[in-house]
Amino acid sequence: MIAESQNYYFAELMRGLHRISRVVAKLRLGAEKGVSLQRISESFRNIRDLAMIHGYEGVEKLASKIDAELKVKAADCPAPTAGLLDQITAAIVAIKQIAGFEEAMESQLTVDRIDWKAELLRVQRGAALVAGEAEWMRHQQLDLFQRPALFTIPKPTDAAFEICECDSLLELSAAETALHNATLDLFA
Repeated sequence: MIAESQNYYFAELMRGLHRISRVVAKLRLGAEKGVSLQRISESFRNIRDLAMIHGYEGVEKLASKIDAELKVKAADCPAPTAGLLDQITAAIVAIKQIAGFEEAMESQLTVDRIDWKAELLRVQRGAALVAGEAEWMRHQQLDLFQRPALFTIPKPTDAAFEICECDSLLELSAAETALHNATLDLFA
């Protein structure tokens, strides 16, 4: 939606500037008779309104200043002079440059907005994952307490226990005793 609006704005802006350029070119050649500065001023006013609607302040301000200046000039001399036509041509170039700059800024802002939204989604997804993991762990803990025991500890019986030790394990052979003593001598 935003890209379509931008495309429409720039197409209309360039169309309006092209119309003014054609009129200026015809005036220079003397082919256009009866074109007043009032008509050129009106074209700049249309560009100003278009820029205002779409939020391009730089183009809006410059077109507004040109419109105001042309109104003053039209009151003094309705027929444009060669110097004034040069100024109008320079104004067209300036508006194109400002429009290009504003388009680049708007494109960067759009990229920044997309990056910001992507980061926000990533953070939200991360928070949801963390929340989901916490919920999973809570369920796992509840599950452990609610499960039947996997094993049972036998209860002591009343029968007496008899512990027997194997004497053969407690006695070392003569060879093992000698090896043990030799090892201890190494650390002494």
